[in-house]
Amino acid sequence: MNLRSHGMSLYDRDYVRDTQQPQPLPTPKSAVAVLITINVIVFLLDQLAGPTGWLASYLVAFSTTIVQPWDWWRFVTYGFAHAPIGFGHIFGNMIGLFFFGRAIEGVLGPKRFVGFYLTAVVLGGLAFSVRHYLMGPRELPIPMLGASGAIFALVILFALKFPHNKIYLWFTVPVPAWLLASAYLLIELTALNRHDSVAHDVHIAGAIYGFVFFKTGWSFLSLAPSSLLDSFSGKSFSAMTTRRPKVKLYDPEARDSKLDKEADRILDKVHREGADSLTAKERRILEDYSRRMQQKRR
Repeated sequence: MNLRSHGMSLYDRDYVRDTQQPQPLPTPKSAVAVLITINVIVFLLDQLAGPTGWLASYLVAFSTTIVQPWDWWRFVTYGFAHAPIGFGHIFGNMIGLFFFGRAIEGVLGPKRFVGFYLTAVVLGGLAFSVRHYLMGPRELPIPMLGASGAIFALVILFALKFPHNKIYLWFTVPVPAWLLASAYLLIELTALNRHDSVAHDVHIAGAIYGFVFFKTGWSFLSLAPSSLLDSFSGKSFSAMTTRRPKVKLYDPEARDSKLDKEADRILDKVHREGADSLTAKERRILEDYSRRMQQKRR
């Protein structure tokens, strides 16, 4: 079976990231851990539960999917299927998701991270299907699978947020994130019209979306009711990652107004029931009120 994969050299190389702050390993509740688990389970089922490639061939999207609304679910599922021959495709993508994803999830939180990731998957699939449907040949649908478009979106977003963090190629060669992302984006642009097995248009679509998200914070979550969104709704990624100190302002006039109301209530009680009816707390409030009134007269 000839499946067009999203694998590219960026994800076939060994690298680690040296961030300014150490990133914790994904916990079982983290979105990165869940996404990696789903991808691995799908891959193992594809290898062990039937003829090799049976599940991937069911989940893939095609160049004709754009004109088949009943198959639009494939624009999500293709991102969880990987080349059934060998481990390089899924291994490279999951390494990228692990290293870049946990840094981005640490900023966005699990919910918005999943929204960003799935939006990148869908937009990459749409870009592939539209381009190849228009270019043809339409009588021979071209299949597409893999998470590389979403991973490329992560790479670009990471490079925009942490441009000077080092990426270690082969665990030895340090390269600034901005330089690595720029180099691979240039490679993808120059390779766009090559007739090979790499979906360069999906990578470019992922890169564009990573930039758009950095500027606007938009994902398909933005289409959901506001009550379902977290406090980051409508903010750009750069705004999300700008921490502001929480400052609690002291408003003496508001405090005095509250004390006046309490004092009036207590004085009404004294008028109705006598001073002996007051609690210890009410007596303290009256004493505070009396001291404040004396200070105002000075």
